[in-house]
Amino acid sequence: MVVNNTSGKYILSALLSLLGLLVSVLQLNAQSESFYVQASKTTVEATEQFQITFTLNANGSDFQAPPLKDFNVLMGPSTSKSVNFVNGNVSQSVSYTYVLQAKTDGSFKIGSATIKANGKIFQSAPITITVAKANTKAQAQGQDKQPQTEAELAAYLAKNLYIKAIPSKTNVYQGEAIYVTYKLFCKVSLVNFNLSKLPTLNGFWSQDLEMPKQLQLTKEVINGVEYHTAELKKTIVFPQYDGALTLDPMQGESVVRIQKKRARPQGFDPFEDIFNDPFFGGGYQDVNYTVKGEPVKITVRPLPANAPESFSGAVGNFSMTATLDKPETKTNEPVTLKIKITGKGNLKLINPLKLKFPPDIESYEPKVSDNITVNANGVSGSRTFEYLLIPRHGGEYKIPLVEFSYFDIEKKSYQPVSSKEFTLKVIKGPDEPATTSSPSISGLNKEEVKLLGKDIRYIKNTSPKFTKKGDYFFNSVVFYSLLGFPFVLFFGFIGFRRKYKEDNANESLVKSRKANRMAAKRLSIAKKYLASKDSKLFHEELSKALWGYISDKLSIAAADLSKEGIIETLKQREVKDEAINKFIDLLNHCEFIRYAPSVGHSEMETSYETARQSITELEEQIKKAKYTTGIKA
Repeated sequence: MVVNNTSGKYILSALLSLLGLLVSVLQLNAQSESFYVQASKTTVEATEQFQITFTLNANGSDFQAPPLKDFNVLMGPSTSKSVNFVNGNVSQSVSYTYVLQAKTDGSFKIGSATIKANGKIFQSAPITITVAKANTKAQAQGQDKQPQTEAELAAYLAKNLYIKAIPSKTNVYQGEAIYVTYKLFCKVSLVNFNLSKLPTLNGFWSQDLEMPKQLQLTKEVINGVEYHTAELKKTIVFPQYDGALTLDPMQGESVVRIQKKRARPQGFDPFEDIFNDPFFGGGYQDVNYTVKGEPVKITVRPLPANAPESFSGAVGNFSMTATLDKPETKTNEPVTLKIKITGKGNLKLINPLKLKFPPDIESYEPKVSDNITVNANGVSGSRTFEYLLIPRHGGEYKIPLVEFSYFDIEKKSYQPVSSKEFTLKVIKGPDEPATTSSPSISGLNKEEVKLLGKDIRYIKNTSPKFTKKGDYFFNSVVFYSLLGFPFVLFFGFIGFRRKYKEDNANESLVKSRKANRMAAKRLSIAKKYLASKDSKLFHEELSKALWGYISDKLSIAAADLSKEGIIETLKQREVKDEAINKFIDLLNHCEFIRYAPSVGHSEMETSYETARQSITELEEQIKKAKYTTGIKA
């Protein structure tokens, strides 16, 4: 038999189609069948309604439900089927759903259901439902009845809409990292939600993680109850004090949509329940509700008392390297000693190391640079200190080894690390005086004037002063004035010393007097970030300046500070409400803007000027209250 080309093409096309259909059928049959059961809740109250669903991920028949004699079957079974095609793969499933109501309290076992599929019989696993005693009032009114009074509504929303701070640990060492997630839990219809109060985290140093701009809701089952949850804030905090500290709650403003049923009139009306149904409209109400969280207590253990001298608060796991950029230089030419600390922990809280250099080597405050990453795994990276050294005289100098210690959380002990000792050879430069005419004098700064090798005095060219014969200094007014001056100076010194001790005996009063000066220093740091247009770091430093000033001025520990306490204390100092509100508004602005997108440079300048003016106003009014009421400023 002869087959032409056209007929061959049709036959080949038909064979390919048949082969594709066969592959699809094989894939459909090859999928692994399973039959399982799910419950919307595994812990319910008596008379409470819940759902139970039996699902087979294949096409089945002859479904047999288990006995449900311990429950009222309000609906079911309702059947749903689905078929999906993904990348040529075919999958299908069938589900059988019941709506049940618990009759009495106790623990009840729902047995196995059976179903046939592909010639086999599949059996689901049994499931246990725990039924607790129902509230008597709820039992009488019906579990699904909506709250009618304001008190019932508040209790209902507090149970079904709240914010929770979830720390990774609640018992830590001072300086140990804690990963904290602020999460929204919702079981109601949420129309709108905005954060209104961010946690101040007093007593902690915090580093926030980046969050998406839009809330991302996910489903989460907690104790058998399904919630919609959203992560509002993620942060890593380091406790700065030992003892009991508190993670402040977060607060938000929401609009919640609830079903509102009309009161049933006397006498049963079968149409009343129909028109109360949301399908006909008019059955919903939007309610404004303030969502609050609960504070979380953190127990902070102090670090062991046997800290080495080289320990400056580093907690985590670190290593250190030290390098000198060149082993040889000339007098008055700088060299750089670079110390790099690498690891995981409170890197940003590590202070410059205390180093001792030879007296003929002049040193300056180190330049600090960071390469730090903050993510869900913690804070890691490196902090580098660069010390500028200038040798003033020739010779060979030993730069002693650099020592650094940190507290290891896992080993629960201090771990010292050190570098090698450096030798710096300094060649005499042209600017250094010769040793024959001017001997080396160590310990002088470059600003000091040195008069060396001058053995001839200048010729005076001014008119000398002559005294008349017979004029004596002895028994003169000047003589007796000078004679009594040491006694006046002595008693004046005693009075000054006594006053100085009295003024400095109270540490809180000393901090209060220096509060304005310390605030100015902190504001200068914020001004550097203002110049570099770094909105986040600027507002962080601005917030620290404000909190630090008010803590020092009011003599209140940072861990005990709260905005309510600040307002109350300032009012006792007779500070005007306008100045108080201005200061509190600025605190709120700084806290909010740290978690908002970056703002413009002009707005940052306005915030800086407002902070400076607010601190000045508070300082003046507190001092005024001191002199008018006698309250210590």
